[in-house]
Amino acid sequence: MLDINNINCWVVNLKPTSNNLSEFQKKCIEKNVFGIGWWLEDFFRDGKTVYLKDYIQNSEYEDAYNKKADEPGNGWKHISKMALNNMNNIRINDIVIMRLRDAYYIGIVSQEAFYNDTVFENSPDNKIMSWVCKVDQWYAEKNDEFLPSEIIGRLSNQRQPTISIVKNPRQKMLLAAAFNNTCERQIEGVSKINLSIDNFERSLNYMELEDIVCNYMYSDINKSFPDNRYILLPSSCKLTIPTFEFMLVFHGENPITCQVKNNASIYIKHHINDI
Repeated sequence: MLDINNINCWVVNLKPTSNNLSEFQKKCIEKNVFGIGWWLEDFFRDGKTVYLKDYIQNSEYEDAYNKKADEPGNGWKHISKMALNNMNNIRINDIVIMRLRDAYYIGIVSQEAFYNDTVFENSPDNKIMSWVCKVDQWYAEKNDEFLPSEIIGRLSNQRQPTISIVKNPRQKMLLAAAFNNTCERQIEGVSKINLSIDNFERSLNYMELEDIVCNYMYSDINKSFPDNRYILLPSSCKLTIPTFEFMLVFHGENPITCQVKNNASIYIKHHINDI
């Protein structure tokens, strides 16, 4: 049994340079790995496993890495150092979550960061990823329902670092609770979140949030238009109509689609043909 007090949670943005990123990410899922890019050509002998914690302590490797980073066209030295430090701090039994194009993946670290150019066997993809961590297995979730909106928002940030630790205690508890709801192994010490008027909406998943918005809108519509006979469908229809949030329906009449934006403009002409 894992203990929440003895583990860290990490958010991974798996984005090494690749001509076919989706295929590469699929291989990472199949191999139960994640990591950071930039091939360290000629740094180590073929097939030799070098752990990152040993590499960082070795000035020879450090000098070689800095020299590579300073070459013309390699503008990633600072970012590389941040990623290296984060990778080096990941420990066995830590929890990792990442979002790829088709699903969310969560796993338990089973091997700390290492370099080995045979992870993908004889594939050219060995040249894409330099430092790798292994997980016992990836648990996949095909939709957003198992994660609260606060975590979804963090994973959807396009400018997020390659690897970042979850420092916020509340987010850590939310992520651990999601892990317990998804995975066979369990984390002890996951306390319930104290909900308040300031944070309850961030603890809900996106479907629950849209149900609340739906109820509010329907109530407001009935107050403003008491003779209205249309019914506002809840968020469950979002799964089959992804271009808009809600739909008003009435038997024998054309449905009315409803688009919701957060402090953004809605361009009606873009949605005229939604139905």
